[in-house]
Amino acid sequence: MEAWSQMHPEYLNVVDIKPDRIIDDRNAPVDDSAVALFSQGLDATFALYRHASPHRKPRYDSLDVKACLLVQGGDRGLYEEPLFLRCYEKALSTIEELGITRLLRCGSNYPEIFPLDTFWNNQLNWGFHWQLVHLAALTGMASFWQRDYGNVLVGSTYPYSSGVVDFGSNFVTDPLLSSRRFRVYEEGWGFTRSQKAKLVSQWERGLRNLRVCWHSNPDQDNCGVCEKCFRTILNFKASGAFYLRDISLDEIRDKEIWNEHIFYEYQTILEDAEKWGTSQEPWAQALKERLSLGVYPAPKPLTFPQRMGKRIKHFLYYKKEDAASVRIKILGLRIYKRKKEGPLHQSRE
Repeated sequence: MEAWSQMHPEYLNVVDIKPDRIIDDRNAPVDDSAVALFSQGLDATFALYRHASPHRKPRYDSLDVKACLLVQGGDRGLYEEPLFLRCYEKALSTIEELGITRLLRCGSNYPEIFPLDTFWNNQLNWGFHWQLVHLAALTGMASFWQRDYGNVLVGSTYPYSSGVVDFGSNFVTDPLLSSRRFRVYEEGWGFTRSQKAKLVSQWERGLRNLRVCWHSNPDQDNCGVCEKCFRTILNFKASGAFYLRDISLDEIRDKEIWNEHIFYEYQTILEDAEKWGTSQEPWAQALKERLSLGVYPAPKPLTFPQRMGKRIKHFLYYKKEDAASVRIKILGLRIYKRKKEGPLHQSRE
């Protein structure tokens, strides 16, 4: 709290918490068992493969991953059951190849409290809430199972070399979320995103089931055109691997880059391409041309009719296709009707 209140004094303050009692865990035994946060993204897939792959190199600090946790309500809405069921089945297929058979499910209504579309559309304090609290929220949910596991395995975001600490997951504040009985173990700070892609490209099923897209698309897990998909495709190109689709040179030259953090990500792609001998390929030269132009301004906010159009289109899809869940979201009014069907729900009271 002290760290975040100093980084964002205009928004955050230190809160005085007074627990009913404090448990002395200084003599708690070391426990290497772990539950892994597994969103099927590149960071999470890399972290899981590093610790659970039968082909991994021996490491003194490897965790014994016993289960994975898939959270419903981060980038996948709590009530978007068809989307989540598909993600659940693919995640289960992925981890079973590593000998992990327990996939926990936990739901969060965080996006309903702070609607993500408000952040994306206004571009004001871009994704402020979730971008700053997401790891605290996710590890908090994972802690429901701390009686079963001694660690939560998390895929890192930015590497040490980035120097980025003003983000919800970073190498300075993440360890502070740990306790002696339940440690937050972050994997991948020593790797760029392209280096992670290079390792994941060696795991066929992990690569096939990878889900990196920011957008909830009813028809596919990865749209292939959003900024995250676009950048991930280039991450794999730098490592000499193919992912999702081919990108034209004009697409690369015309790409909007909204802020310095994303600009840094594209710079690391070129740096890694230089190391691996792919920097002279046409796509890399086109990216170099694009980066020479600097950061483009963020896209204009959507108008009210555009926002409502997106919501109506979203509703009409579920009204037509979804027998397990109906979502109505008009001017803040939400009516939910759900059936008690779906994958195994594991919970703690």
